[in-house]
Amino acid sequence: MRVKYPKDRFELTRKKSTRTAPGTNVGNPEWRLRCLDCPDKLYMLGPSNYEVHLKNRYHRQRVAKRLDGNST
Repeated sequence: MRVKYPKDRFELTRKKSTRTAPGTNVGNPEWRLRCLDCPDKLYMLGPSNYEVHLKNRYHRQRVAKRLDGNST
């Protein structure tokens, strides 16, 4: 993804599951992608989930604004 979208910022993050593994009281972590240009958005891993977001008009505008140095 970083090769295909070099100007976009995102990170892999863990989301704790509410389900617990048998015999333990710790849930299995679930991995998500977090868009650093669009706060509070988490995306499930998969070939199309996050890529759809990267092509979104509002996301593209936020990236352009950050690259122009006008980010808040």
